[in-house]
Amino acid sequence: MVEGATSFTMNGKSSLPKLPGLLPEDHEMYYGMFSFPNLMLNLHPDCGMYYIVYPNGPGRSTVISGVPVPAGDDREPGLSRPSRWSSSGT
Repeated sequence: MVEGATSFTMNGKSSLPKLPGLLPEDHEMYYGMFSFPNLMLNLHPDCGMYYIVYPNGPGRSTVISGVPVPAGDDREPGLSRPSRWSSSGT
């Protein structure tokens, strides 16, 4: 992330609190990983995100995306509901 940013938002800031247990040097860090063949994780100081890609055939995939939050966490209502979208290549 750019210097001073705390999350991937339009202005680089987030209104969400930091995840518990982070070291101070992690407050402005982003970590990401791919797990072959179809999982991507994004770890931000204030949340984690996942993307799972399911191939539907040549040139077509379905992507499931979500932001899991602890039970009872009401920072953003509906935040943990997965999103689904399909794409087709050309």
